[in-house]
Amino acid sequence: MDNFKLITRQKGRFQSSKGQLSTEQLWDVDVEDLNDIAVSLDEQFEKSGKKSFIEEVSEKDMLVKLKLDVVLEILQIKLAERKAAKEAAANLKHNKKIIAAISEKKDEALKSKSVEELESMLK
Repeated sequence: MDNFKLITRQKGRFQSSKGQLSTEQLWDVDVEDLNDIAVSLDEQFEKSGKKSFIEEVSEKDMLVKLKLDVVLEILQIKLAERKAAKEAAANLKHNKKIIAAISEKKDEALKSKSVEELESMLK
């Protein structure tokens, strides 16, 4: 079962500077606050007990790890979206410059034509 199904079945709540948040509300939190939540969960998980590969992890520790995984997944998605938005804005700015240059070149080409050529172009 994926992390989102597990966390919603357990009605996981996340402590933030704005109070308790549901999983759905995490999508509305800005990246910096998500980072703070992730750091806090990571610290909780690290402090939860000694690391062992032979002893079972407690239910509480598993929940903290699950919460951390969910927050990190949302954070990665939001960072990818932010990067894509920046690239799209940069591409738009670049394309506007190119379109303006093309328009200028067309105007220059049009201005360089003779009166007869311009008159023949009239519709």
